[in-house]
Amino acid sequence: MKNKQKHLLSVILAVVATLSAGFAWLIYDQSDARFSLEPELYQGSEIKEIGAADYQKLIEQRKSFVVIAHMDFCPAETPLTTTAEALAHEDGLTFYGLNSDEFAKTALATEIRYLPSAAIIRQGELVRYLDAESDDDIPYYQTASAFRDWLSKDIQL
Repeated sequence: MKNKQKHLLSVILAVVATLSAGFAWLIYDQSDARFSLEPELYQGSEIKEIGAADYQKLIEQRKSFVVIAHMDFCPAETPLTTTAEALAHEDGLTFYGLNSDEFAKTALATEIRYLPSAAIIRQGELVRYLDAESDDDIPYYQTASAFRDWLSKDIQL
């Protein structure tokens, strides 16, 4: 009789463990996969210009941030800069800016072919970026709310 009780107890424990693991997976699977930027980036309202060395340091430190890559004198650049500045002011955010010369010295230049662009970096890794040549990405360049929607797919704003 004791063997049957031990066996039954083992079966019950196995079922409970399986159900617990399944329930934990279900909760994790439905969780918000978005991430936060570095805390200090929620306390500003600007595009803070940095150089390639500063960018590399952020990557090596595995920081999470948004970088706005731009050209100093490009008519197409104005909408993204204006849009990012407007969102920074509306939401109290800080983005990092890289002008084209500094951008060319970074590994981002091998991924992003056309400027202006915005890139989302999570723990030192490129998540995604706006493609200046993509018709699908054009709306995100034009208004702060559209740019916020694009960022909000990955970032908790």
